[in-house]
Amino acid sequence: MSPKSRLAVLAVAALAGCVMSTDRGPEVARIDVNGTTYPAYAVSGRPDVWQVLYEGQMVQCTKPDEQSCYWSVRNYIASKTVPDIT
Repeated sequence: MSPKSRLAVLAVAALAGCVMSTDRGPEVARIDVNGTTYPAYAVSGRPDVWQVLYEGQMVQCTKPDEQSCYWSVRNYIASKTVPDIT
């Protein structure tokens, strides 16, 4: 596998790992990232699992707290801006 292909596979795996689509539960927090505030929700039936609604995508937080949600969104944003090295 070429280095370019390997990078593409890693980028897709990173995105798949941090974005999930499940039923939203109640809003539990508001997360400010780069001057914009996004709602964080507990997953329906799972108050210990939080997700942030970022530009139409549910980004899963690593822990159910505001700081973890902030960093999860920042990492998601960074994974979307991986440069194309073609």
